[in-house]
Amino acid sequence: PGFSWAAMKRVGRFSLDMNLIAALSVLFTQVDSILVSYLLPITMLGYYNNAYNISLKAIGSFNMFLSGAMLPSMAQDYSQQQIELLRLRFNKYSQLLMYVITIPTLLLIFWGHDILRVWTTLEVAEVTHTTLIILAGGFFLNTAMSACYILAVGTGHTRIPLYINLVAIGIYLPVLYGLITLFSINGAAVAWVLLNIYYVLTLLPLTHRQILQVNPLTWLVKNVMSFVLVGFAVFAFGRAIVAATTFPSEWIIWGVGAASTLVYLIGGFFFLQRPLQQDAWQFGRRLLTLRHRFHKTKTSTLL
Repeated sequence: PGFSWAAMKRVGRFSLDMNLIAALSVLFTQVDSILVSYLLPITMLGYYNNAYNISLKAIGSFNMFLSGAMLPSMAQDYSQQQIELLRLRFNKYSQLLMYVITIPTLLLIFWGHDILRVWTTLEVAEVTHTTLIILAGGFFLNTAMSACYILAVGTGHTRIPLYINLVAIGIYLPVLYGLITLFSINGAAVAWVLLNIYYVLTLLPLTHRQILQVNPLTWLVKNVMSFVLVGFAVFAFGRAIVAATTFPSEWIIWGVGAASTLVYLIGGFFFLQRPLQQDAWQFGRRLLTLRHRFHKTKTSTLL
């Protein structure tokens, strides 16, 4: 056993970068609420936080589960210089992420008013549904770019997101202040969308060119745009059916929403790359096997 200053220096720099990124993340995710409470009546903060939290939990929850599983694998691939395997794993991760989060995003965009009305009150739905729609788009972009962030962290390229965030904070704060002043809580939501568009223009190309050494536009088309276009067509058509119905009942509204989700799941599945489709089928068969074993074990125990 011994003490290595080189190892301490390497780990120390990584830890410092991660702490700075975490501090900037807290600033990015809290400063909008602070400015809303400072510039607008306190009731508007309640409306804004309601839309913000619904968007965050509906769209970002799956990524928290998935990224925890992918980070160690991508770190191992990169440390062993298995770049081709890293590309394959990252593309599978990205496609699965986009395939899943498109559903809550488009439900919030096309069924946001109905969700807010059921979850809260009609008054809240009337005031915040536009804010919810804008925030849903922002969180979709944010979750999409979180795949690039996990890639950068897992491969030790922490300076990429750190420098990007340092530049962003000087631009984001005055833009956020101005948009809230002009457009109330909708302005705060627009600022969040603009921030994540900035990530698309910076974090996406830097991670793909420096780490994966591939064209970022190819990734964007295959892993993001295909699911967005399919999902948008399906959910927009579903919403048009609801709008064409005279005095639609709750059963019609939610039934069409559920049907749109099912149609998207089937249609979007064909845009997944073949290895991911095979993984999905194997996972489904594994679940059925486990269910059968559980039922058999339970039956034998009762007997």
